[in-house]
Amino acid sequence: MVARADLAASMAQRLVQAAVDEAARQGWRIAAVAADAGGLPLALLRMNGVNEVFLTAATDKAWTAASFRRSTEALRERMSAEELRAGAASRARMLLWGGGLPILVDGACIGALGVSGGLVAQDIACAEAALAACGLT
Repeated sequence: MVARADLAASMAQRLVQAAVDEAARQGWRIAAVAADAGGLPLALLRMNGVNEVFLTAATDKAWTAASFRRSTEALRERMSAEELRAGAASRARMLLWGGGLPILVDGACIGALGVSGGLVAQDIACAEAALAACGLT
């Protein structure tokens, strides 16, 4: 048997709070979701006034990043328009907008963070700031 390392729930809570804190500092409003290595949510935080659709998008970004062990932005950049139509359209949860980052420790993916609600660059900035604040860069 092979054991899977997963993000701790306590760290997941710290990550979503750090993402929201960064958004608040910048004057943005977001939702953040931290997931385990399988892409299942461990913690989520939605700022007041952020629509449910952004919480769903953050969840899907976290799932995508954990499942593919790559950032959602890197996946988007890698695929052509034809591949996007054929592949991504067939996966209901796959979301290729920036803001989903895998969490890697010693080369192994232990989870992911998804952020949504701002512009793509803002979502990415909040996710990167959260990982940095928690020592996971």
